[in-house]
Amino acid sequence: MDDAGGAVVEILETKAFSTVTKADLDSWIQAYNLPVTSMRDPDNMPSGTYDALGIRETVFIVQLSDMKILTVINGSTAGVQPNAVRQAIPMILALLGNKSG
Repeated sequence: MDDAGGAVVEILETKAFSTVTKADLDSWIQAYNLPVTSMRDPDNMPSGTYDALGIRETVFIVQLSDMKILTVINGSTAGVQPNAVRQAIPMILALLGNKSG
């Protein structure tokens, strides 16, 4: 998706339903080494993402030119397939011009 002009941002909302620390985020990044931008809520708003956007396992496809949310996909929070990212990839690639995605 990066090569096609997209951007992926991952927000680590919770760690076992508790606040995510900077050390937790660093550990997550090192453990999974995903080629995406990973972040967490600031210390003064520890559940800001959850409060504003809802459950984990959610993908927001955003049109970057005007920040319009084009679609929201909720995956399983039970850890079963299909997860939200796997569901979103074909749509994202199509929006970026890769019709075979």
